[in-house]
Amino acid sequence: MTTETTSNKITLVSRFVTLIAALEKMADTEFAMGGKTFPKSNVIGTLSAYVASNQAASANKQKWSKSVTDEKAALAAARSMRALVKTLLQGRLGKTNPELTGYGFEPGKTPKKSVKAKAGAVDKNKATRKARSTMGSKQKKAITGTPATSTLAQGAVAPPTQPATPPVAPKAPVT
Repeated sequence: MTTETTSNKITLVSRFVTLIAALEKMADTEFAMGGKTFPKSNVIGTLSAYVASNQAASANKQKWSKSVTDEKAALAAARSMRALVKTLLQGRLGKTNPELTGYGFEPGKTPKKSVKAKAGAVDKNKATRKARSTMGSKQKKAITGTPATSTLAQGAVAPPTQPATPPVAPKAPVT
């Protein structure tokens, strides 16, 4: 007895279908095989059961493959919608609000600054204000100035002002 190797299931199923068709054409009603006698209907039934189960598995695989594709598309849409909802809730509740966990989101973590970093920031702020001569609102109010007095009397006409740059004289044509 030799064993046949098949390259794939399609070839195997087609061989079973061919065998079933050939057995149905035979006039025998029983087959003596392996020291036992089998009715023709049992032999054909066993072979047909495999073919039917293979076809069902193939159909289920196609359904499963389509289901996986549909799931991936739905997941992409759901993820983008979830991101929008997260942004909405963070806007309403705050990014670090613990109530976000009730909606299935992790609240954002507040950054922890060390005392050394805070002190460095204060020093840097003071140095920047000193370098730029910036003042607070109370310091600005303390500064007062007197407006320059006008030498022109009311109704007098001011002399024309000189332009910042002298006018450019036209060049003589080159001959």
